Amino acid sequence: ELKSEILAANAKKQSLDEANACLVKEAQAAKEAAFGKIKEQTDALKEMEANWKEESKQNEALRAHIAQLKKDINNARAKQDELDNEAGRVRDELERKIQAQTKALRKTEAKLRSESKHN
Repeated sequence: ELKSEILAANAKKQSLDEANACLVKEAQAAKEAAFGKIKEQTDALKEMEANWKEESKQNEALRAHIAQLKKDINNARAKQDELDNEAGRVRDELERKIQAQTKALRKTEAKLRSESKHN
């Protein structure tokens, strides 16, 4: 009877060892699958980070370009204001000269009429 108990215990032990071996294999497979998912997610995160850095760099370049364009626009506006002011001064000067010439012509015209009346 002791021998049969030992045989039964050995059979039970062998069955538990086989079950344990199956569990170890399943655990190893689950561990490898988990590491595979972690690597996939890590790679995806690295790609996202690289894309984010590139977009940030492009955004910074755009900001710098926009700032330069604003500066150029302001400079062009200031230059246009200068030109408008100069044109206004020239127009005013021309109007004064035209008025002076018109006045001189009227005086000459009046003088000529007066002389032609006397002749």
